[in-house]
Amino acid sequence: MPAQPGGLKRNSRELSFLLAGIVIIAFSTLFVHRFSPLLSAILNILGLLIGGVPGVWMLYRRHTAIKEMEERFVELMRDITDSIESGMTLPLALEHTAKRDYGHLSRHVNALASQVNWGIPFEKALIAFAKKTGSHIIARAVDSIIEIYKVGGKISSTLTAVAASLQVIEKIKSERASAARAQLVTIYVIFAIFIAIMIMMQLFLLPQLPSLGAAFSPAFLTGSFAAFILLQGFFAGLAAGKLAENSFSAGLKHALIYMIGGYGAFILIIELVPLFTGG
Repeated sequence: MPAQPGGLKRNSRELSFLLAGIVIIAFSTLFVHRFSPLLSAILNILGLLIGGVPGVWMLYRRHTAIKEMEERFVELMRDITDSIESGMTLPLALEHTAKRDYGHLSRHVNALASQVNWGIPFEKALIAFAKKTGSHIIARAVDSIIEIYKVGGKISSTLTAVAASLQVIEKIKSERASAARAQLVTIYVIFAIFIAIMIMMQLFLLPQLPSLGAAFSPAFLTGSFAAFILLQGFFAGLAAGKLAENSFSAGLKHALIYMIGGYGAFILIIELVPLFTGG
């Protein structure tokens, strides 16, 4: 419960940035665009940065912290096992390992050791530990440990088996991530080609529409292209994150890069090219 005020404060701060970004984009679209499309584009990019970066940064930090905790959890299981096999009791083993550095996992290990020393049942303390980490992998590993512990399995053997299985999982994830990097580069290249096509259509096709008697105005199609780029960037980013890191929250990082990079390149190029070419 003590973590709630800080969490609420962070959420309110991120919400403030999001609302500020929305206000900037709305003001730019409704008022600035009619006087200066180039200034409007710059303000829209600024709005995306202000509204998106803080929230995405916090989510990505949380994602990387969980990944680190999952990796260090294997090390924790090994250390506890070594301590128990050297003759220590479980509470003493936990107290001994709590003195070591496990990165983001350390504060949760300290809490686990303290609870067991206070006489809280190991199973209950371990469940609380898993919940606080926020990791599904650690939660599943803890469930396995508790089930074996309940039926009288040797705790050191149980921890060794769980650590071995987690090692296999981490190895598979690492191999999968390595294989996905090449595909991730391909996704970025495809999106860049998509942006280039949109720019070519805007610069060379749309100016011909009035002479062809087209029903849609160039301004309407320009806005549609920009909206399409933002939507494509958002969903392509989520797909890239799921592919590369098996996480939609990590995909928000890629989505923000796609949206800001794609929209910025499209709008700035179509606004600047006519200035330099005299069009």
